Amino acid sequence: WAQLHDQTFDRHAAELETRFLQVGVEAPNDRLLVVRLNRPCPYFLDLVSFPAFLPCHRSVEVLRESYRGAPITAQGLVVYDPQWTKPDYHREGYLGLITNGPYQLSEWEFKRRARLSVNPHYWDSAAISVRTIDMLVYDNVSAAIMAYEAGDVDFLPAMDVPYDHEIARLARTGQRPDFHLCVTLATYFLNFNCVSQELDGRRNPFVDARIRKAFTLAVDREAIVNKVLDRGDRIARSFVPPGAIAGYDPPTGLPLDVARARHLLGEAGYPEGADFPPVILLYVPSDERVCQALARMWEDGLGIPVELQCKESKSFAEDKANHRYMIARGNWYADYYDPTTFLDCLVTGNGNNDSGFSNGQYDELLAQAGVTADPTVRADILRRAERIIVEKDCPILPILHYAQPVAIKPYVHGLFPNSRLRFPFKYVRVER
Repeated sequence: WAQLHDQTFDRHAAELETRFLQVGVEAPNDRLLVVRLNRPCPYFLDLVSFPAFLPCHRSVEVLRESYRGAPITAQGLVVYDPQWTKPDYHREGYLGLITNGPYQLSEWEFKRRARLSVNPHYWDSAAISVRTIDMLVYDNVSAAIMAYEAGDVDFLPAMDVPYDHEIARLARTGQRPDFHLCVTLATYFLNFNCVSQELDGRRNPFVDARIRKAFTLAVDREAIVNKVLDRGDRIARSFVPPGAIAGYDPPTGLPLDVARARHLLGEAGYPEGADFPPVILLYVPSDERVCQALARMWEDGLGIPVELQCKESKSFAEDKANHRYMIARGNWYADYYDPTTFLDCLVTGNGNNDSGFSNGQYDELLAQAGVTADPTVRADILRRAERIIVEKDCPILPILHYAQPVAIKPYVHGLFPNSRLRFPFKYVRVER
């Protein structure tokens, strides 16, 4: 936890231990951890189950700072011996990989498999039915699916392949009862560049909220979800998936309304799309079908041609992070069950705010929600904030909430499809 503190990664990391004494976390005995919060956090228990908070044995600290003479860098980044996770790796002062969950890593064959065995120190180890789990590595998802069909694999947590629409059809119709569709706590959307006034000598019209709203109103999400993709995804008009978080109903969002979109375009100075600067849509190869459909919708509905620019992941990420785009694809998977896991992304200066959006009222509403204990009042505040980004200023264009196909053999019990795609192995039983 000390390593997650805001001041860990700065030039004074050596002072970390002293500073961390001021944080409201203490262990009065070997079995009790006390955390004092400085504001309400209704999702706290969910938050601390996030992987970044998993306990790390203190003996790992001997691998810091001095490995191969590499100190903590000037930027404050901590250097670790990369071998530390291997099950049989030991060094002086380092006790080896220690875990406190139901399983521990017992074997690791690079690019082939990782074997998990029951942790003998786990408090409930006797109740675990499956004593060994092999996690196999395949070059691609298609190869993993072939192994599943051949009976070499019992569980596939992902089936992202070009023919995923056929997998979804088999799951929906019940023809493959071992195929399941998990509607995830995740949203696929477009970012509009809200920052740059000029890109490569071109005017960026998307600094105007009316333009962003017009492009949003001209998108037929139903056609994209049910015809272009047809894989079981859900139409998204809000950033937070509806019905996914207890006590929170997101705003309705904007429907398809081409006439209103054209009116807004004319109001912004581009009647019928006249004199609109060239538009570039930045995306990665997996988005080809969706982006082609979007380009057609905007050209047909608004009279604005769109240039498609596909880049591999690294170049795409660099361009997006540096706001070298007009419109760019985006997605977000929830880290915890609370609207703020989505809404915080668009706060001014947030590291995940790829649109560069900034709205003082929005920031204030998120800050207000952060100190509000009443869940009903808090939900209303967050709903008002989300309305700004999906109905008024439109820095993003939500398109769909992902459906993730998973495959579970009929004889495997205890794995349940869920929106977070979390599958605890502790409860698994195999009954052939």
